[in-house]
Amino acid sequence: MTTQQPSREELEALAALSAVGSLPLDEQKNLGVADNDEFIHLQQQYRDVLAGLSVDVDMPDAQTAWERLRRDIAPVATVDTVASRRRRLPLWLASASAVAVLASGAITFTTMNASSDRAETEQAEVSTSERRVAGGTVTVEYAPGADTAKVMLRDVPAPPPDQAYQMWLVEDSGPRSVGVMESAEVLPEMDVEIDGVAQAQSIMISQEPAGGSTTPSTSLLDIALP
Repeated sequence: MTTQQPSREELEALAALSAVGSLPLDEQKNLGVADNDEFIHLQQQYRDVLAGLSVDVDMPDAQTAWERLRRDIAPVATVDTVASRRRRLPLWLASASAVAVLASGAITFTTMNASSDRAETEQAEVSTSERRVAGGTVTVEYAPGADTAKVMLRDVPAPPPDQAYQMWLVEDSGPRSVGVMESAEVLPEMDVEIDGVAQAQSIMISQEPAGGSTTPSTSLLDIALP
């Protein structure tokens, strides 16, 4: 007689239960899944996910979970036959699925909290400095220790056609030019990323003759980097 194999849904639920340590090996054998290749594969997948997330899932220990499940299946005859095991599986599935859902919920909740915490930490580390310039604003965003800063210009009027804005990194050795914005290139809204800021004390913007200068002439602002 051909033995009825557990369904995919049953295998997934039992594999999840096993992965969190709540399905003893002898019960895996009793249920006919211990040597099932698909069950073993699913079991390993659940274990890999738990290990990769590096989170603690608040699950009952194996003995406690097993005792609860035994109460659930108590009405079912416990004669150790294939038919008996097949009758027990639907009740096992109900309990195992509940444990699997609980594990998945704990993992999802922990992962979302971890992601939220990381985002809040990263946001808290970014320093923002804003200055008013000729009716517009210049904002510098910089994370201490980073090598890149973001400079945002909003409604800063363009210089005369024969003039330009020039950006500088002020370092121990003096100001170092990192870019020139000619009059025609200045827009009402501009975002500029500047690399190599790790050794700089501040970011300066000056107004220079068209084409730029080798040293700053008229400084419009100087924003210190924390």
